[in-house]
Amino acid sequence: AIYAPHQEVGDFVVVVNALVEKLSGQNLVGYLRPRLFEPLGFSPDVWCVERPEGGDWGGSGLVCSAADLAKFGLFLLNRGNWQGKQIIPEWYMKEACSPLIDTRVSVGSPEFSFGYGYQVWMTRYGFCTNGMGSQHAFCFPEKDLILVTTADTQAVPSGSDLILDYFWEDIYSRLSEEKIPENKNGFSKLNKKLTTLEFPLPEGETYSPLAEKINGKTWVLDENSMKIKKLQFSFFEDEVVMNYTNASGDHELRFGIGKYVSGLFPETHYFGRQIGKALGRGYRCKASGSWFNTASLSVYVYLVDDYLGTLKMNFSFNDDHITLIMSKTAEWFLEEYSGTASGKILP
Repeated sequence: AIYAPHQEVGDFVVVVNALVEKLSGQNLVGYLRPRLFEPLGFSPDVWCVERPEGGDWGGSGLVCSAADLAKFGLFLLNRGNWQGKQIIPEWYMKEACSPLIDTRVSVGSPEFSFGYGYQVWMTRYGFCTNGMGSQHAFCFPEKDLILVTTADTQAVPSGSDLILDYFWEDIYSRLSEEKIPENKNGFSKLNKKLTTLEFPLPEGETYSPLAEKINGKTWVLDENSMKIKKLQFSFFEDEVVMNYTNASGDHELRFGIGKYVSGLFPETHYFGRQIGKALGRGYRCKASGSWFNTASLSVYVYLVDDYLGTLKMNFSFNDDHITLIMSKTAEWFLEEYSGTASGKILP
């Protein structure tokens, strides 16, 4: 997904989006498909989140694949030229990808303080599209190179800067002007590494003797802002089932210990294709937990659907009492999973 990095920019693009739809009589994707997406070879599955009143949310909701984003990056790198055809005038593309606005004071990120063009951000060695959560197409004209990242670093301060710091040090600084010889062994290792990549596990232990004592116990919580009334943990060999009740009903969340478990997050009222309209199913997610110490259990839940977000939970146990802290990083959802609560075992 491609998202606008700042609310002001997003609002401006939504207005432009609405004007295009008003004048053309088409939604944004319908207008762009024959004029840009099809000439660039985008997948036919590209789509856009819809505004509450209808029409595409062009400032923050265009959903496409990493390969599609790479093609758009190459299109920017070549200043609007695609396979010898100038789709958008070169003069305009040069202007769009130039530092027209000073961002040194208004932007806190070091890497994006080099200026701003027409929805294009300048970087240390080039320019890029800047999407929320590190969804980028970086263009480096001097090296004839693009870098595409699809991620969700909303919960990581300056996540895009961290990615680029590693890129500058490990790849960009080592680029050669000469063609390097084929390395089949290295290519094989790279492919193997890519196929085994996984979210980092929460640091901690995979076992606590307390698990046996609290297995199947029910905690009743005091009144809290999250409106969680009660919860229960059922421990299995390397998985845990957490049952709980909140304002939307009874729910079950399964998470791994020392591994991730994939499933659907147990809330069905979050937005789907249209903002304000419930999807009717839970977002796809991956969840894992670990013991920080024998009496403290942490759980990380990564929502990896069309909408991206992170939920982190900590449960501290003290005799028959429990204290829980929940923190979320997501736009428009997980609102009821942010806060603190405490309670005690049901007699």
